[in-house]
Amino acid sequence: MSSNATPPDGALTGWVGLDPEALIRAIESSCTVLLHAALYSNFATNGIGNALEQQLASGDLARLILISSGEGPWQAEFEAMLRPTLMDSHRAELVKQSDTWCADLQSRYLEKVMWVQTTQLPTQPVLICDDQIIVGHYAHSVVPASDGLWLVLGGLSEGQVEEWLSGAPLASNSSLWERACYRHVSECRSALYQSREGEVRG
Repeated sequence: MSSNATPPDGALTGWVGLDPEALIRAIESSCTVLLHAALYSNFATNGIGNALEQQLASGDLARLILISSGEGPWQAEFEAMLRPTLMDSHRAELVKQSDTWCADLQSRYLEKVMWVQTTQLPTQPVLICDDQIIVGHYAHSVVPASDGLWLVLGGLSEGQVEEWLSGAPLASNSSLWERACYRHVSECRSALYQSREGEVRG
């Protein structure tokens, strides 16, 4: 492999299964957090949700962006892929729990929390904590995404992810590493563009 295709030292690590403690530490040290993870019913009752709540309440977390899956021709298959062992009625209840949690956070922290439902097919879960990008993957498997492999991407300049999210184009002289990271930020930006304001579904 040529040197320009090798990630910067320490910029690529990973987890076998989503690491809640590591994610909480990342949240606690971030000013901006973006979650593009489709379904947040687990966050409503676990330590990750508690960490987000505490950081918002303390003022240390200045901005939280929540992107959940919305409605589209892909919805039924996508939700079945997320939770393949559950019946449709149970999956619908988890969606409602997720929506209720997002709506509650938004209502209590109006100036800090933006919640949208993307009308675009989600292709990967992406969690952004300032300039760190955490990427999982969806699969047609009884093993859920939370138990899959997660890549933790760093090595970007301060504020670079924020610039990309704000619409800055990829520089013509970008490294292969920056191009690879940009793809995941683009997925979030595209979901935000193809979205509507969140609402609790019954």
